[in-house]
Amino acid sequence: MKKILLFIIVLVAFGNLMNAQQQNDSTAIQKIEPPVIVVKLPEGESYKWKNYCLTFTKMLADSRCPKDATCIWQGEAKVKMSLEKDGTLIDSKEIVLTNPEQNRTSFSFAEKSFRVYGLMPYPTTKMKEEGNIDYYLRVEIPSEASTASEK
Repeated sequence: MKKILLFIIVLVAFGNLMNAQQQNDSTAIQKIEPPVIVVKLPEGESYKWKNYCLTFTKMLADSRCPKDATCIWQGEAKVKMSLEKDGTLIDSKEIVLTNPEQNRTSFSFAEKSFRVYGLMPYPTTKMKEEGNIDYYLRVEIPSEASTASEK
């Protein structure tokens, strides 16, 4: 009887060991995603990484509905962005942001893709009346930019 009980205990322990090994094997195969780099890019400034330079050239228009107002249409914002490689302009374009905080507007320059996580600050009626707003974008930089440095 003791031999049978000992055999069952060894069999259960061996089964648990095999199950743990299978779990370790399955987790070893999981793909690791590169980190997402999101930078704060003020209007008129650039972000450099490797041999690239992304510039938030200019705020062209901001017709977004102020936070403290009730609007029929949420509005949109237009910004001008440019990308340089090795000091040479690759592309420059106007980008329309309908609601980047929720929709995460994407855009591409040549071989690089970017995503806007927000245009800040979100306007209020007072800010719109005063007209002196220091805009900045929260932009995702392509993942191979792990050695990025700010200008």
